[in-house]
Amino acid sequence: MWAAGRPYTLAMPGFRALGSSLALVVAAAACGGGEVPRRNVLLVTLDTTRADRLGCYGYEAARTPRLDGLARRGVVFERAYAHVPLTLPSHATLMTGVHPRGTGLHTNFQGALPDELPTLAEAFAQRGYRTAGFVAAWVLDREFGLDRGFQRYEDLSGLETREDRVSERRGDEVVDGALAWLAEPSERPFFAWVHLFDPHDPYEPPEGFDVGQPYDGEIAFVDHQIGRLLDGLEASGELESTFVVVLGDHGESLGEHGEATHGLFLYDATMRVPLIVAGPPPIAPGIRVTTPVGLVDVAPTVLGLMGWPAAATIEGRDLGPALTGQELPARPVHGESEYGLSAFAWAPLFALVTGDWKYVAAPAPELYDLARDPAETRDVAGSEPERAARMDDALQAAHRAGAMRNARDVQLGSDASAHISALGYIGGTRSSALRDLEGLRDPKGMTHVLAGVMRAKALVDAGRHAEAAEQLAPLLEDSPESDEVWSLYGTALLALERYAEAERALAKSLRIDPRNASRLVNLGDAQRRTGQPEAARKSYEAAIASEPGLAKAHGRLGFLDAGSGRIDTALVHMHRFVELEPASANAHTNLANVLFVSGDAEAGLRAVGRALECDPGCLQAHDTLIGFLLGRGRRAEAIQALRRAVRGAPGELRFGTHLAWLLAVTDGAAESRPGEALELARASVAAEPGAPRSHDVLGAALAAAGDFDGARFEAERAAQLAADAGLVPLEQAIRTRIERYRTARPWRE
Repeated sequence: MWAAGRPYTLAMPGFRALGSSLALVVAAAACGGGEVPRRNVLLVTLDTTRADRLGCYGYEAARTPRLDGLARRGVVFERAYAHVPLTLPSHATLMTGVHPRGTGLHTNFQGALPDELPTLAEAFAQRGYRTAGFVAAWVLDREFGLDRGFQRYEDLSGLETREDRVSERRGDEVVDGALAWLAEPSERPFFAWVHLFDPHDPYEPPEGFDVGQPYDGEIAFVDHQIGRLLDGLEASGELESTFVVVLGDHGESLGEHGEATHGLFLYDATMRVPLIVAGPPPIAPGIRVTTPVGLVDVAPTVLGLMGWPAAATIEGRDLGPALTGQELPARPVHGESEYGLSAFAWAPLFALVTGDWKYVAAPAPELYDLARDPAETRDVAGSEPERAARMDDALQAAHRAGAMRNARDVQLGSDASAHISALGYIGGTRSSALRDLEGLRDPKGMTHVLAGVMRAKALVDAGRHAEAAEQLAPLLEDSPESDEVWSLYGTALLALERYAEAERALAKSLRIDPRNASRLVNLGDAQRRTGQPEAARKSYEAAIASEPGLAKAHGRLGFLDAGSGRIDTALVHMHRFVELEPASANAHTNLANVLFVSGDAEAGLRAVGRALECDPGCLQAHDTLIGFLLGRGRRAEAIQALRRAVRGAPGELRFGTHLAWLLAVTDGAAESRPGEALELARASVAAEPGAPRSHDVLGAALAAAGDFDGARFEAERAAQLAADAGLVPLEQAIRTRIERYRTARPWRE
């Protein structure tokens, strides 16, 4: 149970002007003020979690015993709302107490938290607390600014190995890190934030948590992880002195209103989230608050629990009275979604919740009586025009009154596009450049486009580009203004080698944001393939001007320069490619190729060696190394390189076949290994019985072992297969070898 007592109060003017709080605490105790109660804070954010899928919010199929138990010991806010249905902007509001308009963050990936906004973690750190954040998805990585104030910030930076794109991690791994940190001995109180991403699409609950619907299983798994955190605190004796705040950053549509996941709409499915606050007094257990509140209220509430003043920038309110059972005055809650604007050039949406009513400002405004219609299926804007007009006026007044800031610019790494795709999002890393919002389409009428684009994206990710292009073509007729659709269509066409069509599509994808670096690189690829090297160069250079850290743009320019004989500038770009992606085997291999062309063979060998250290299975690196060694006549080293390739890429049969050939035909006692050659050649024939080259190599291996009858048999079969396939030069070469076998002589090179 929670211990009695009240939190201590420090008379501090704000987040920034803070002195040595620990010294003040110690001085107060020394002067007879009594022992200051130790108060910790554990903040747990549940990504993509609807309130109505937890047992404590009335969902009978839920398996959430730990959250339900926490709710019984604390205060449940039954109508807590996110202000934007996306992870980064929602967490930015949570950590600052400032609405998205004031943080400048409206969608994921578009920028970083402005430096002038103080955060919760800074408030705790400046008062001498231990602070740590443990996040589960790249969308909250430190580059987006939420790490400020955390002395330890365990995100996905540094977790990537080789060329694997680690975009999220399971809750058990996140909680493992948090528990290890909490177990570290310290005399200081702590502020810890744990972010759990598991309920996010795709829904793949771990074994033992398949409780019906996969989404529910993911929430059951998250509930178990919260239990581990609570058990850890209890075992250490810290639970009774810890305020625990658990909330969702946004919900999930699960197909309601035509939306599969979240981001586009502002219905309760994606905006109403759990909010549970439990801990020692003054929190009174068993309270349920029905007044609408927002996540913007969490920061001032936590500060209030600690007895600290809120910063002047904070726009939320302290919900402290509700934590003691007092009535909470009604106050409007705002919501917004610019996802449709950013990704598709559709109209943005804005919402206002007042009492039991929700108003959505859109080209076709909506009004819902949530008390009678909690599923928001009956729009009454037409029958309640005066109420809709009043709420629209209130919404516009709130927008005029609120502070407006721009997000801090952030230069994302070259892997940003891969991360965004892996997390299932459509859209780039910039906010929309559209300023004239008149005449934009209402997202309500475009759900079929969103669904079709998501299906096409999955097809592109699976390499099914022809199906993706077929899926996207009619969507372009329905939403020709959507640059993101043109970009995806151009990407599919590029993979299909329909380069002229790809160039046209990708050019259209740059109409609203001509500085989109990833699209510029794709456009350059199409231009290069259509014989426009200078146009391609301009596109690559524009991409680098927009995002200097975009590694693939440097790689493309290096490739282009090498092909045109500009070796010096090619080396500059390839070295930059490696600097930006030091764990990329592809980057090191490309550098090696240019170094070999430049004549610096030893540096080239070092570069390809580093490529294989990064990824022992990199086919391009193996091919580069083997080709260079054979081209220089260094056959013994080439044989060793092929052995390494066979080990590193066991599924690539050609390496074994090539190694068998060299072992069979190389003239020299040290390199000739007929027995090993036979074993490899037979494996090649077994894997590809209809391949003429496999039988040709087996014939050479048999001849090297002295079995000339067997050699002729395999060679005859190889020649026939080559003839049947129309491979005339290969057939002729094999027949030359057959004549040699007739005279009982092995083939030698």
